[in-house]
Amino acid sequence: MIERGERNISLTNMAIFAKIFEVNLSELLDFESINPNHSFSDYELKSE
Repeated sequence: MIERGERNISLTNMAIFAKIFEVNLSELLDFESINPNHSFSDYELKSE
């Protein structure tokens, strides 16, 4: 559901992913460092 954009991931789960991938949460959320041509505004935010 998260991958299809039907639900947002919780901050707790993002922290778990960051720990699994051995990165800081801030690094996980830094879209511009991954691809400088994309920014956070390129992603649709959904609220429940």
